[in-house]
Amino acid sequence: MRFDLIFLLIGVSLILVELMIPGLYIIALGVGALMASAFAAIDYPPIDVFLSFLVGTGGTAIILKRFYCRLYPQAGEPDRILGKEAEVISVSKGVAKVKVGKELYLADGKNLKAGQKVKVTGKSETLLVVELKKTKL
Repeated sequence: MRFDLIFLLIGVSLILVELMIPGLYIIALGVGALMASAFAAIDYPPIDVFLSFLVGTGGTAIILKRFYCRLYPQAGEPDRILGKEAEVISVSKGVAKVKVGKELYLADGKNLKAGQKVKVTGKSETLLVVELKKTKL
């Protein structure tokens, strides 16, 4: 049985599925399968083929997660900005662009105006949840 072709078909199939249903992790399995296919084609022992699949999948997942977190910082570590002060940069169609430190995030912008100070209180699906910062009189 030609395991290299089986792994090749699985790898290509998983990568095609990732293109149809984006999620970043299916492609990691596809890359792992392609790596295993290369090892199987060179006639490595089955344990080495399996280990190449694990290393290829794990390495790809770690790299993609780091890339995704840099591209969309609010998706990576929302807990580190909870409770922090932010400034509203702009508001459009109920979505506010807020600046926390040096990073920009999207937040639920109902009843907000540019220039206001807000506090990050949570995170919904794709937006930060913020509330107006109370000013001391």
